[in-house]
Amino acid sequence: MDAIAINDHYRLEWDRLITTLRREIGQRGVHAAHVVVLLPYVQLIGIARAAWMRGADAGPASTFFMPRFETTMNWSRTLAGFVPAADDLVRDPARDLLTAASMLERAGLRGAGGALAARLMEAAWSVAPVAAAVHPDQRVAWGQRMGQALQGEGAAPLLDWELRLGRIAVVWAAHSAYPTDALFSASADLLVLIEGLQQDPLFAALQARWGERAVSLQLASPAESGHCSLRQALDAEDEAEQACACVLAHLAAGRAPLALVAQDRVLTRRARALLAERGVAVRDETGWTLSTTRAAAAIMGLLRAVAPNATSDAVLDWAKQAGAIAAPDLDRLEARLRRAGVRDWRAAAPDDRAASVVETLRSALREPRDLPGWLHSLRSALQTAGQWTELLQDTAGQAVIDALHLHEQSDGDFADATQRLTLAGFTAWVGQVLEAGSFVPPHPPQEQVVLLPLSQLLGRSLAAVVVPGCDENNLAASPDLPGLWTPAQRALLGLPSREQLAAMLASAWDNALGMPRVDILWRASDAGELLMPSVLVQRLRLRMPELAPDLRATQTLHRQPITMPRPSAPALGVTQLSASAYADLRRCPYRFYALRMLGLQETDELDTALGKRDFGNWLHALLRHFHDALALEPQAALAQRHAMLDQAAE
Repeated sequence: MDAIAINDHYRLEWDRLITTLRREIGQRGVHAAHVVVLLPYVQLIGIARAAWMRGADAGPASTFFMPRFETTMNWSRTLAGFVPAADDLVRDPARDLLTAASMLERAGLRGAGGALAARLMEAAWSVAPVAAAVHPDQRVAWGQRMGQALQGEGAAPLLDWELRLGRIAVVWAAHSAYPTDALFSASADLLVLIEGLQQDPLFAALQARWGERAVSLQLASPAESGHCSLRQALDAEDEAEQACACVLAHLAAGRAPLALVAQDRVLTRRARALLAERGVAVRDETGWTLSTTRAAAAIMGLLRAVAPNATSDAVLDWAKQAGAIAAPDLDRLEARLRRAGVRDWRAAAPDDRAASVVETLRSALREPRDLPGWLHSLRSALQTAGQWTELLQDTAGQAVIDALHLHEQSDGDFADATQRLTLAGFTAWVGQVLEAGSFVPPHPPQEQVVLLPLSQLLGRSLAAVVVPGCDENNLAASPDLPGLWTPAQRALLGLPSREQLAAMLASAWDNALGMPRVDILWRASDAGELLMPSVLVQRLRLRMPELAPDLRATQTLHRQPITMPRPSAPALGVTQLSASAYADLRRCPYRFYALRMLGLQETDELDTALGKRDFGNWLHALLRHFHDALALEPQAALAQRHAMLDQAAE
């Protein structure tokens, strides 16, 4: 394949697909405005519209009108407003976790609701696309058939919990309405389905319902590979730096836009931070878990600080982040706690201004209440602590507020949640919501780099692609099956099997290799453990054994003579040395200077386990107490002496 065909593959492929679409419209004699084209993901809408406009003057169906390029979710939003019922699966973690706990309680699993709610929600989310592809009038019957089939399958005692959760998840998904239900009653003269790399059960259901008025088209992946470079890094940090160097090299060569594939989320986030330091505009289409944001850490820090068993360290950590306590007051409080060795906050007497502020806040979040009451109290606590304004000024903070429904206008969202929660239960709910939620940062006006999943390279014209994280863990040729479903249950429910997931991954991999320029990176070790490259990479190395050079810029350092410092401090002279001071002098002169000459002291830790010194002090105090008691009664019998020892130990 020549260079022009490689570089412009998807532009030419879109032109071919649009030509086919125009021919279908012309042959069927339908108006372009009455045609709906469903795309696999939303980022292709603009690309498809641009391709239509390029061929506006071609073909018998030439018209100024354009078909509706939509995704299933976008199209359903334009058809009718969707108001879910109280128990519907809505893919909002805040609501679905409550519904999951309620369903577990109704199923007789009252004590396990908090621990299993997140797993039930995950199972229901995984089967929801299959349930949404069933016509609403037939969905309940489908759920009954699936539930009976799951029950008939049986399970080992070890998997009994998973089977029970699975049946509840199927019932939940089958008795829910979905926004896309409106598509089953929608009207269009022609429905065109553009298939993605991953099969969508709703696409198949809509094609079956539309019959002859539906047509399926496919974007063909590149038939030949582009210029591919293989790079092996030492560890995760080295891999992130090399990925950043690859991106910068492509940008310097004028190759934009380019894609950075989020195969390893942690690694990609580090590479994104390195690119941000160099002023590169990145459009992040993947985002990251809400629980990893600073805003989420601030809220969880507050909830941990007000817990009845909170440690002094937890309270101090939160207080240092909040603005409710003046810095001098907080410093005095910390010094007092460390001098006294107060590990647990409840043992600290609120006898100063800083401690009283903390205790007032803790007392307001002590009693059980319903969820709306907790959300109102949490919002008030954040406002009192001076953290609310900071959350509103941060995009991630706004996402956290939205996920937890903390806005005042959201007070009625959980009016039906009347069950009273303890602080521990509310904290667990907040943590699960933040763990299940995601945050996508705002997009720059003009991006240079697009951060996306491997499967969403399909249909996009990119000058280059950088794919870090291609090791055996993050790019397994045979992916692990997600969720609690067994292979037999996945086949029964219509979920993708391991073989289908592997085929989708292989298709996405081949599509990535067809981009004009591709950089593939992996690391040789992770946290000290050796890592092999992915099987997909190993196959590639059979015909490409050479590794590409490191693109990071090098700096030459010249040798410079360094003379040993000879400090002199006559005013700080030490006239006497103890055994420990002499040991400090031999072990580390700097330590001796700081501790013995300057008189500095290490800050005592509040949350530490008992050490040998603590045990020794306790033993000496015990023996002294015993001998003092024995001195008063030197003729005590053996049994009486045992009692003295027990009393001393207490």
